[in-house]
Amino acid sequence: EIANDYYLELLEQGEDIIGKPIFESLPGLLDQGIKELFETVLESRAPYYGNELEVYLPRNKKSKQGFYNFVYQPIFEQGEDISGIIVVATEVTEQVLARRKIEESEYRYHNLIHTSNSIILILKGEDLVISVVNDSMLKTLGKGKDLVGKPLLTVLPEIVEQGLGDLLHQVYMTGESNYGYEVPVYIVRNGKKELSYYTYVYQAQRDLDGKIDGVSVIGNEVTPQAIFNQKIKESEAQFRQMANLMPEKISNANAAGEVIYFNQTWRDYTGLSFEELKNGGWQKTIHPDEIKEVIKSWLHSVETGNDFEAELRIANKLGEYKWHLTRAVSVKENNGKIKMWIGATTDIHNQKTKEETKDEFISIASHELKTPLTIAKAYIDLLQMNLQKTSKEDFMYAQKAAEAINRLNGLIGELLDVSKIQNGKLGLNITEFDFNEMISTAIEGIQYASPNHTIHWSGEIKQLVKGDKERLQQVVINLLSNAVKYSPNANLVDIHMAEKNGEVIVSVKDKGIGISKENVEKIFERYYREEERATHFQGLGIGLYISYEIVQRHNGTLWAESKLHKGSTFYFKVPIIYEAKKL
Repeated sequence: EIANDYYLELLEQGEDIIGKPIFESLPGLLDQGIKELFETVLESRAPYYGNELEVYLPRNKKSKQGFYNFVYQPIFEQGEDISGIIVVATEVTEQVLARRKIEESEYRYHNLIHTSNSIILILKGEDLVISVVNDSMLKTLGKGKDLVGKPLLTVLPEIVEQGLGDLLHQVYMTGESNYGYEVPVYIVRNGKKELSYYTYVYQAQRDLDGKIDGVSVIGNEVTPQAIFNQKIKESEAQFRQMANLMPEKISNANAAGEVIYFNQTWRDYTGLSFEELKNGGWQKTIHPDEIKEVIKSWLHSVETGNDFEAELRIANKLGEYKWHLTRAVSVKENNGKIKMWIGATTDIHNQKTKEETKDEFISIASHELKTPLTIAKAYIDLLQMNLQKTSKEDFMYAQKAAEAINRLNGLIGELLDVSKIQNGKLGLNITEFDFNEMISTAIEGIQYASPNHTIHWSGEIKQLVKGDKERLQQVVINLLSNAVKYSPNANLVDIHMAEKNGEVIVSVKDKGIGISKENVEKIFERYYREEERATHFQGLGIGLYISYEIVQRHNGTLWAESKLHKGSTFYFKVPIIYEAKKL
């Protein structure tokens, strides 16, 4: 019947709602309990007072939340008849929402403090009176909530003598926070003084005017972690002490490959300080001819986790470059993630010089022997031709001499190959050829020279291969010769070929003396011969070295699998189509 302007404005309605039933004009009120309240007033004949009632009213064609204090007052006509209800309401939405935010904030603040695993104390005033303490702190102190309202330094006098009280007062007076990391603190629990370690922060607390009115303490007990870190520090100290006593140059790098430690031997050799080496000085000590490749290989190891190995020249404090062998291996966590790198650098200058001298001598001697050997072979060939018609016995002796000359000629050829490899002159004559035919020729030659062994061949390469036919045949002959040589008590050698992913894969398997596990990788090194093989079998230890280099230059891989006294299998794979590496 009547609605004031504020009410109409609140509902965003015009005066046309006057004279209409309220729930016809405002049907949204029906399911909010308003009708039931009206009926209660009419039946009870008593006013109804509402406080902060939540009501959704239609605004901008949307239902909007509001909170109201109101009274539904029955209207009495003359006598006791009720003719209607007068509604007087005051909107208190802003006040309710503001109070709820405060309550919510206080609830979160309370939960944050009391459910936190961190130890939390709120201290008030210059006397540092405990106003708030959470359960974690009570558990740490071994005390009850009755300490609230008491000065902290009275409750815990033991922290005064440890200087913590002075730190708290300093924060209160200056407003500057104080941080502690794995700090040892003695606390009396159940009459016993116990040592624990804490990481904490002391922060000044301010009132609304910005004036300091207390100090907060937030921390965590880190005793197991601190003890563990102490053990690590002790272990690191022992490692560094031991590393400084070693004649080798020992270094340590982090997971990213940044070198962070150099032992005393590094400093004595280079004449550089630890800081100079750490800040990139170690790179300046490497010979200019090797530094680029060394950095490239090192970054590759850091990226892949593969072990690092390099021969390089390093300048001493007099500026003299000496040959060194550097190796670095990664230390990994249980999940395989690299934790750090440990490197050892060994002086191999004398060894390297001797090898270079040996290589130089071998190169000269091989070239000098080649000419008289060629002449001797020619004369032997002529002698064989003459003796074949006159004396079978003498012809047989000449034939034996020819075989010896051919073996010697092969050894000299290998020595010349070593020289070419060392000088970077081992070239490749790339052609397209029938791989099966090449293998067949190699097998035929070895089978003829070794009638007591049977060479079983399986597999086939169905397309032409592009590479150096003679050099790859040299690899096959070397592997077959070794399989026969190192199988004195077995008579079967298997060779298998296959194509896979654009590569030719060849395996040569024997049932001979085998190779010990620790020496499998070493057999491809120049002049290396396993002790058992060197004792009982002739050789220079260069055949596999040359084979390895030939396969590498074809962008392939040569490797071996073996068990001592149970035979060996050598594998190599090369691309079907050779492509020269781009510089």
